[in-house]
Amino acid sequence: MIEVLCAGQCDLVMDQGRPGKGALGVPAGGAADPAALVAANRLVGNNAAAAGLEITLKGPSLRFPLGGIVALTGARFAATRSSGAALAWNETLVLAAGETLSLEQAAAGCRCWLAWRGGLAVPQVMGSRSTFLPAEFGGHQGRALRAGDRLASGTRAGGVRLLRAHTPHQASGTRFCAWWRGRRPASLTMPVWWRFLLETIGWVRRQTVAACG
Repeated sequence: MIEVLCAGQCDLVMDQGRPGKGALGVPAGGAADPAALVAANRLVGNNAAAAGLEITLKGPSLRFPLGGIVALTGARFAATRSSGAALAWNETLVLAAGETLSLEQAAAGCRCWLAWRGGLAVPQVMGSRSTFLPAEFGGHQGRALRAGDRLASGTRAGGVRLLRAHTPHQASGTRFCAWWRGRRPASLTMPVWWRFLLETIGWVRRQTVAACG
């Protein structure tokens, strides 16, 4: 179970949405960055379609009475754990029983995604657990989370391993850096313009993905 001690700016239960319902006047919706939610789900051993939490601009304070396995992806937020343990993005995090996870303001970007082992167990509406605010259905009672809300987890399947994820452009940049270190003469370092080029390629790829949906 997750207990919402303090709600954030706009915390919504989201999954991959409701594609194919446009004829009924219902948009696909779902997570603003589906890949980020899928990555978070993979880090905790969930199915890619499991529901997670989409957090915008300022995050909530969440208590885990029985502990749990979670992961955060997307934009970085100022965040702390009541245990004082390290809190990293794009990694599997193991929370102790009674531990509180607090997310504050976004440090860069505006949204992050939190996946919880087992997924968020809210009723499906039209084949999805995503919140659709205009019609007030889906998610948790068709609205953003509020202080005092409680969320249950779904069925946990199989085991889970502690993992760390990299976005595609991070991974390709890391591989190139490793290649360069293995082949450059000892007296040379990677040229500054190569670093600029790698960053530019990553930016162009992200913009292309965003523009093409």
